[in-house]
Amino acid sequence: MLYKTVSVLAISIGLLLAGCGPSDDQQQPAPEQQEQQMQAETEQPQLDVPEEELEEFAEATIEVMERQLNPAADQDEMEQILEDKELTLERFVELNNVVQQDPALQQRIQEKINDIQEERTGVEY
Repeated sequence: MLYKTVSVLAISIGLLLAGCGPSDDQQQPAPEQQEQQMQAETEQPQLDVPEEELEEFAEATIEVMERQLNPAADQDEMEQILEDKELTLERFVELNNVVQQDPALQQRIQEKINDIQEERTGVEY
């Protein structure tokens, strides 16, 4: 169950950070719906996330996504990734939810992921 949960979260984070949102040809919400959505977003409490925890979250996200490419990956590996990054599943889910709702935090996570991948591969993103 943990493997499936973490995998789904990693995929959603990956899609979100890759900019896979609705296409231009999809119907856009009416202006009043957009205003209501913006109001709801601003009313939601913002989570203050320390930079170190964002770094751990970004690294865990990368590692989980990499494991998904390996058909032999299992739940124990996913649990170990989170444990190594000192994240509980609950905290990983909480951070994922906050990232999905906060464009500024999305940007920070994307920058961290790019930096980590650049360090690992030597390729600038």
